[in-house]
Amino acid sequence: MEKICFNKSWQFSNGSVPFDFWGYGGKGAKSVDLPHDFMIEQARRPDSLTRRDGGYFPGGAGIYTKKFFAPDEWKDKTVSVEFEGVYMNAEIRLNGNVIKRQNYGYTTFFANLDKFIKYNADNELCVTADNCAVPNSRWYSGAGIYRYAWLYVSPKTHINFNGVYVKTESVNDSLALLRIQTEICNKCEKTQDDAIEHIVKERESGQIAAALKLKSSGEPASLEIKNPKIWDIDSPNLYTLTTNYYIGDRQIDTAVTTFGIRSFSIDSKAGFVLNGRPLKLKGGCAHHDNGILGAASYARSEERKIELLKKSGFNAVRTAHNPPAPAFLDACDRLGMIVMDEAFDQWRCAKTQFDYHINFDSDWEHDVRSMVLRDRNHPSVIFWSIGNEIVEQKGDSGAPETSKMLAETIRKYDDRPVGMAIMPYDRSLASNVEGIDSVVAPLDFVGYNYMHGDYENHGEKYPDRVIIGTETVPKEIWQSWEATQKNPHVIGDFVWTSIDYLGEAGIGQAYYSEERPEVESHLYDYPWNQAYCGDIDVCGFKRAQSYYRDILWGVSDKPKMFARRPSKYSRESEKTTWWGWNDCIEGWDFDIAEGSLVTVDVYSPAASAELFLNGESIGSCELKEHKASFAAPYKKGELKAVDSNGNEAVLSSSKAPAKIKLTADRDKIGAEGDLSYVTVEIADADGKMVTSAENAVHFAVEGDGILLAVGSSNPKSDEMYVGNTRKAYDGKLMAVVKSTGKGGIKLTAISDGLEKAEILITAN
Repeated sequence: MEKICFNKSWQFSNGSVPFDFWGYGGKGAKSVDLPHDFMIEQARRPDSLTRRDGGYFPGGAGIYTKKFFAPDEWKDKTVSVEFEGVYMNAEIRLNGNVIKRQNYGYTTFFANLDKFIKYNADNELCVTADNCAVPNSRWYSGAGIYRYAWLYVSPKTHINFNGVYVKTESVNDSLALLRIQTEICNKCEKTQDDAIEHIVKERESGQIAAALKLKSSGEPASLEIKNPKIWDIDSPNLYTLTTNYYIGDRQIDTAVTTFGIRSFSIDSKAGFVLNGRPLKLKGGCAHHDNGILGAASYARSEERKIELLKKSGFNAVRTAHNPPAPAFLDACDRLGMIVMDEAFDQWRCAKTQFDYHINFDSDWEHDVRSMVLRDRNHPSVIFWSIGNEIVEQKGDSGAPETSKMLAETIRKYDDRPVGMAIMPYDRSLASNVEGIDSVVAPLDFVGYNYMHGDYENHGEKYPDRVIIGTETVPKEIWQSWEATQKNPHVIGDFVWTSIDYLGEAGIGQAYYSEERPEVESHLYDYPWNQAYCGDIDVCGFKRAQSYYRDILWGVSDKPKMFARRPSKYSRESEKTTWWGWNDCIEGWDFDIAEGSLVTVDVYSPAASAELFLNGESIGSCELKEHKASFAAPYKKGELKAVDSNGNEAVLSSSKAPAKIKLTADRDKIGAEGDLSYVTVEIADADGKMVTSAENAVHFAVEGDGILLAVGSSNPKSDEMYVGNTRKAYDGKLMAVVKSTGKGGIKLTAISDGLEKAEILITAN
């Protein structure tokens, strides 16, 4: 099987539905490479029908066309295209002929081209992504062919796409027993004389670990690995399996599968055990978008997400609330992150007007099967989730039967634990409780959203129930984590949310009761567009709540200090939304009168802390739940917190903005579509970041790359995430450079009145 990258040189234009199929979208087409999210390129509007949920991006339809040549030698082959994700209601045409439709925007799917392909000639593939019917999501969805695409040229009889399944039957330090199943797509060959060969290699060293040849493709293979290298969160060892298919003496096809060897178990007494070691899941929920890139899914953007989470102590992630990009799971495999792979946010009952409830009955089986077959070889995937906060969870609309059929469908293809996330319910109605009990009865675990207060009593009421805190809030992490550790039947805690995202605008914002005396909604109006609730923001910068989590989880034993952002409203009236955190900044640069009181938060594992302003003590305080707050009179200079362990945290004032500092996360990247994330800081003459700076920065790129995105963590900016200009927020912003070939890339940043900055990135 030949796998060809199909991402380059598509023609894109905005369209309408029904679209101009004679001209494939009409005028104004531009050349784009995949992945491509056309929604992130749109100017947001206050009257957009996506409103707060979608971050006020308008949506619409996009039309993609690509010409490719099919040589004569393909006549005896089968040709297909794989799309890892198209949002949404995709229609695929080849040479004007409809060959495939795929409604759910998160499903990986294949389109076979054989019926209408022209050999020894150019062909034209057309993909429409119809995101016109909005609202259809409770978060920013993006739109277009936002994940990678691949062209496959295979023999007529071949190993099925996602047709190899590797399962670890048993494992110890000296021996692992694997069971391998291979599914053959037989279109023309007589296969009574066929055979399957399996060769397992250690991925890192390339050494052969085992090999086996079977005389019949219909048999599952049992294969032993001596002294196996175990996949674990701390040592994510991987293997590759090469599967060769023969008819007679001819090798017909080959497939390569990456997998890992590990064991795990869950039960209400021992909890979660990975490779013989009890483990609590330090988890976070993550939407599919990549912050300032929108929904566009690059291998590097997905990898960086997992790198950031690992550094902050996370060992698990929940793909809220849909199957993720393959590159996301690849990164979890390589870096050692446990995954809860989730299918749906709704079943038959709607949450938004045009969401998946419209297609659930016709599409669920195809979409679930696609998710499981695609993802079941990933060692990082430990849990399957069939839904999140399903409206009919209390037993309506056939929910008990739906839960059973979804779970049984998954179990046809894989035996990992299946569960779902339930929302808080009205405990005064016994029928609600009974209904939920019937819905979760077929499942291996139950996810509790915002219900840590029920962990203990539900452990007594349901002694065999395994519970996962599938959503908790940052401001109650002490309580939810304590309840997780205390109860063996609760195996993990997943914060909403680990990484911030676009849409659900402002659900994590702090506000003042004087500003909003009657809060009718946790969402905020235009120009708000970020949720602003993540431990890590949309640029990848850690927020205050993440540093607090570092202390709680033992990632750091050093104190951190933050100053609440001054407001015209009284300090005492500051409130937070349900998902919120105090509006604080790691800086001491404020344009306020000297002596004005500023609330200062200190996080530390110590028993107490003392605060000093310019060397003079302004008080000490006992740390409760690893945190304390002080009222500090503002004065420029140095604010220092010293905890009772003798460790310090310092905030200090800066001088006037004088220059720009550029720091790349990687200055050497791949040559084709790889990314470098460049942190941009507004600094004073001494190189110290000026946290009050809001300078507009202009960017230019020379060489073998382009400026893919610019953005800041400002949740209410009306600026675009594309273009070459962006204002700093809290003294910094992010620029993302994408390589377009081998060579050097120079990024230049300028701002009026500041010394310009340049950085060189090598792509090879």
